[in-house]
Amino acid sequence: MDNDNDTNNNNDNTDNNNDDEANPIQPQRNLLLDVFNSLRTPLRNRNRIDRQESIDRQHHQQQDILNLEADIGLRTTLFDEEETKQEEEEEEEEEEKEEEEKEKEEKEKEEKENIMTTTTTYKIGGVEIEFDTDKPTQNTDYNIGVMIAKEDRPDAGSDIERKLIESLCKNQYTKYKKAETSMKSVERLLQSRSIMDTIEATETVLNKFDMKDPFTIVYPVDATLDRVALKMKADGSGIRSLEVLSDSRQVSTEEVALSCAWWNLHGHYKDKEGEKQSYGRDMNWSYLHFKSHVDEVLYNDTDKLFNNYPKKERGGPLFFKLLTDAVLSANEDSLAALESTIKNYNIAENGKDDVPEAIKILEAGSKLITAMRDDGSSKPTLPDKFVIKLIKVLCTTSVEVFNKKMEAYQGSLELALLCDGKKINTPAVLKKVFTVARTFHKELFDDGIWETEVQSKAKSTFSSFWRNRCWNCEKENCNLRKCKLTKDHDKIERNKNKWLTDVQASDRSSNDRKTKGGGGAKKEYPEWRPPDPSENNKRIIYGDPHTWDGRKSWVKDGAPASGLPELPLSANNTGAGAAVPGQVGDASDDATAMTNETGMTKEDKNELRRFEASIKNMGANLSGMGAFINNLAEK
Repeated sequence: MDNDNDTNNNNDNTDNNNDDEANPIQPQRNLLLDVFNSLRTPLRNRNRIDRQESIDRQHHQQQDILNLEADIGLRTTLFDEEETKQEEEEEEEEEEKEEEEKEKEEKEKEEKENIMTTTTTYKIGGVEIEFDTDKPTQNTDYNIGVMIAKEDRPDAGSDIERKLIESLCKNQYTKYKKAETSMKSVERLLQSRSIMDTIEATETVLNKFDMKDPFTIVYPVDATLDRVALKMKADGSGIRSLEVLSDSRQVSTEEVALSCAWWNLHGHYKDKEGEKQSYGRDMNWSYLHFKSHVDEVLYNDTDKLFNNYPKKERGGPLFFKLLTDAVLSANEDSLAALESTIKNYNIAENGKDDVPEAIKILEAGSKLITAMRDDGSSKPTLPDKFVIKLIKVLCTTSVEVFNKKMEAYQGSLELALLCDGKKINTPAVLKKVFTVARTFHKELFDDGIWETEVQSKAKSTFSSFWRNRCWNCEKENCNLRKCKLTKDHDKIERNKNKWLTDVQASDRSSNDRKTKGGGGAKKEYPEWRPPDPSENNKRIIYGDPHTWDGRKSWVKDGAPASGLPELPLSANNTGAGAAVPGQVGDASDDATAMTNETGMTKEDKNELRRFEASIKNMGANLSGMGAFINNLAEK
């Protein structure tokens, strides 16, 4: 029986051995389990030496298994997963250590800086402000000129939004008007200034309400706008763009419409809560703004064109482009007429010697010419030699000192023009010319030279221009009574007022230099100056008492009505042969003859000479007074 059991046991062992031989994978499985259990042991619980030994041992084991797998054709990801997990744990541990060390260093650095920081406190008015002297913190919330930023806009449909739109749409500057057909008059030049000023005012309002972003024209790559991509500059330095407010003539209406569509479909910004908001309100509000700032007829015509575009392409930028195309419409004749107007402008006559105002007008006209010529064609920005011609216009003031300064500046530019004309006839040089003119004028004005020269010129201009000149036709040797032209009563009234203004200015200028009695200069004859309040209209002049006549002269007390002294009876002045003024043959003048015959004193002789000079001056002015009386009587 026992033998049978032993035999059975032997048979079992033999079967097990046979099973092992029949299943060669079992040892490998056991090896894999040992490796797996080894990998599951946390490495962080071992010391550095054991850890390194374990890693090396695991590496060898893994390599043996990989070799074995290659022999039997068995592949598993067990080692890769465990190795990856292990590496991740190690990396996390290293990162934690690095962060702790970094935080520690920053904290130590901050503590060190706090110890070394120096502060300064300024008291400005009633406010005390403390600053870090070494590294002052700079504010970033400034937004000059903006009434309300788009991030702070009220909710759509709220009463606050409605009031904001009302404020935006109320009349804030001169309306856009279509240019008149004639461009030859100075009034057209003034209108050109009005157009450019209005465009600048529009830009100011857009900045004020933070709506200017969509007025930057962009160029989408895909015309269908299925993609957001925009065209880049040729050098790759950034997005290709253009400011329609300043360069509307350089972009087509179709390009502006496509840009508006891109802003409407893809453009967005983040509000104060970080939420994305579209530019829909910017597009709509800017469009509504134009309705109250464009002449009614011009607005209706522009709005009809505007509504022909799809809704996604509409907005303030497109309306502005259509509007400026109508306002700045140009052809060769109109351009030539405007250039001629600027070329023939006279600052003394047309601008009344107001150089700052004249510069504004000429500058606006030049900008208008630039805008009208900048239509995408190959023509230069400025007409030929335009800068030199404009300097000549600036030399037409009544102040010769200013004119000579500008002529000298013109000469230097002409020399440069011979070297390279393209670099001289540019908007940049033109802008510099205006700056130089403003500087020259300010220097002369601050020194008092400008006002003195203008007043002196005004007096001489009055005496030469209005003498024997008609108020209706403004021609010499004519007056209203015999003028053959149709009476322009508005023009007559204007010229009459000019005449009176010039007369008053001439009188003031004369009174500043001369006394109001005797006609002599103050420096030579101070005795003839008007009375002081303490004199009570009485003064002793050359030993004789005089009384002020209340107007312009002193009258000698007891003098006859003729103003000449009574002649004593003597042999020299009795009889038929006595000489009288105007009949003296040998004497050089009436005063000398009167002195010889009557025994007049030297002072009386001087008085008589001044009296004769006054009569001559009065006669010289009678011709101009006669024309004035004729004009006034006819009116």
